[in-house]
Amino acid sequence: MLEGILMGIFGNTIFAIIQGMVTTLFGDKDDDLNNRIYESLEMATKDFFKQYGEIYRKPHSSFLARESNIRLIVQSVYFGKKIDVLKELDRRGFDNEPDVSEEHLHYFVSNLEKIMKEDFILDKLKEEKKHIEESKVANENIKEILEIVTGQSTTTPTVKKGNWQLTDLATGNEIPFIEGKKYHQKYPNGVEQIFMIKDDIISVDFKDKDGRWSYHEIDISKGSAKNNKFPYPVSEYKLVVNKSDIINKTVTPLSNGYYQEEMTLKWGRTSKVIYDINDRIQQCNVSGEWMVNHNSKTISPHNE
Repeated sequence: MLEGILMGIFGNTIFAIIQGMVTTLFGDKDDDLNNRIYESLEMATKDFFKQYGEIYRKPHSSFLARESNIRLIVQSVYFGKKIDVLKELDRRGFDNEPDVSEEHLHYFVSNLEKIMKEDFILDKLKEEKKHIEESKVANENIKEILEIVTGQSTTTPTVKKGNWQLTDLATGNEIPFIEGKKYHQKYPNGVEQIFMIKDDIISVDFKDKDGRWSYHEIDISKGSAKNNKFPYPVSEYKLVVNKSDIINKTVTPLSNGYYQEEMTLKWGRTSKVIYDINDRIQQCNVSGEWMVNHNSKTISPHNE
């Protein structure tokens, strides 16, 4: 079936873009999700040129050939930034091909939405995103948790906890935030998170799409992580830092050949790591924007 899909109007190019986007968003390839998004785009695109092919004669020079437009469409499926595809798509064509009209663009976007809605997984993703966006405070709180545990940047909440609201992803209903209560959420791609917020500490048990669980405690007032438990022993991980980012570095000898390394890096990042006599990490505390890659087993500053 995959070969049939790839023989479409744009071939491997768009599929590669989608594959890269899914990898960026979820940390690994998800071939089923790639195929679902690609099939939806392929169906909507074929229908568009069947309807308006006399006006837009060269698909490879149309607005749909813009990589930025494909990325925007893929991003619109996932949690995070709210995207108005109809308003944000670049309407320009290439090589003297006409810009797509508002009427024709509306036809394409509406048809794509309809096709995605007929796919259970894509519809579920979009519905859950809609539920989250309906509560801005809930969206920010959940987004911060996901950003921290997946290595993305985070900001300190400005809304008092007493005013927080969460969204039940199964029903879309708002539920009250209770300090010290555990909340369990599951996503269609297999990701799960169990989190609790108490005394400015977010405790998160997070399962990635490969079934690997990791645990983190984040101080939301300082933006720092502590008491991390990775899916693999911390001694198997490496701290990877560019020398040009280091502002200060202090190494303190400890007993039994152990030593502590403290670093201050650019952009408000710090690290305090204890190594054993074989230079293996025994304890690691970082603050600022960092990312952990469980595939390469590395801990490194997150650079947007």
